[in-house]
Amino acid sequence: MKLFIPGPVAVSEEIMEEMGRPMIGHRSKEFQELFRNIVNDLKYILNTENDVFILTSSATGGMEAAVKNTVNRKVLCLSNGEFGRRWAEIARLSGKEVTELDFGDGKPFDTSLVKEELGKGYEALTVVINETSTGIENNIEEIKELLHEHPQTLLLADGVTAVFGTRVAPEGIHVLLFGTQKALALPPGLCVIIADKAAMERVLQVKNRGYYFDFMENKRSAEKGFTLTTPNIPLMYGLRAQLRNIKHTGIEAWIRRHERNAMITREFLEERGFEMFIDQNNMSKTVTVVVNNMGLDTSEMITVLKNQGFEIANGYGKLAGKTFRIGHMGVSERDTKVLLERIDAYLADRTCFLKATAN
Repeated sequence: MKLFIPGPVAVSEEIMEEMGRPMIGHRSKEFQELFRNIVNDLKYILNTENDVFILTSSATGGMEAAVKNTVNRKVLCLSNGEFGRRWAEIARLSGKEVTELDFGDGKPFDTSLVKEELGKGYEALTVVINETSTGIENNIEEIKELLHEHPQTLLLADGVTAVFGTRVAPEGIHVLLFGTQKALALPPGLCVIIADKAAMERVLQVKNRGYYFDFMENKRSAEKGFTLTTPNIPLMYGLRAQLRNIKHTGIEAWIRRHERNAMITREFLEERGFEMFIDQNNMSKTVTVVVNNMGLDTSEMITVLKNQGFEIANGYGKLAGKTFRIGHMGVSERDTKVLLERIDAYLADRTCFLKATAN
């Protein structure tokens, strides 16, 4: 099955073989070497000297960890899709006082409103860099600029389908998190946290951080070359191998592969009369969200394609049926072109059927 969903994504045979290495102890010298290789490569590729923690968790766990480690009371959450709203809900359920600015599905943030709200004083601001429910890539650099005037407010950024999929500079982001099952083209199961000095200083001021996700406990372990608790060791082997691949390829070439797949997909669909949910200036590089302006039965199309070995995604949440989504992570340009050929065949069959029934 070729996965063109926004994640999990396809994993190469090379990576699967790497994950089949013999098990080692998570307190062994072999593990220390594995862990330090990963951390050093992450810092090198992403050009950061900030603390790096590796959690055996989905990225949702990282979202909860970011809030619980840096916020005592007040947090501002920006939303323009379901994952931004999820972070606001996580903060509420963590007992924080949440103000949510929801700009609507796929609508860019109104920076004037954000600036005005920041003046009321917040410990942190949460933002999803790449919102896969709507296909918008939010301008994280604009948010960084706003926070220059509010040094007491930490920027917490969900980079789940952004890091390694588009250009994200960790500098100016106090806590950046992402998972393995997206632009890294690995199986799900690990969350990477990158926390800067200001974030780690704030952690010392926050009570009731728990244990598993506590940044200070994870930092102490990382400094010794270990994770806090038993990690997903096979997946860490895969992560090390993939980071080496990216170092060899170059991060820019890795990102351009996503951009190329996205461009091919959008040109194809627009030529056939489809509209994109997001305007060109704000489109994600890792997922395309397509408006169902052709009146398709999206569930039927997804089923037909899946039976042929190609899986795309319906719209997320209330956008199901109104949109459909095609991911660009973990797939080649050739695979993308074959998928589009299958979609073309489906559209041709549907057109013939409609003409026949009309007669």
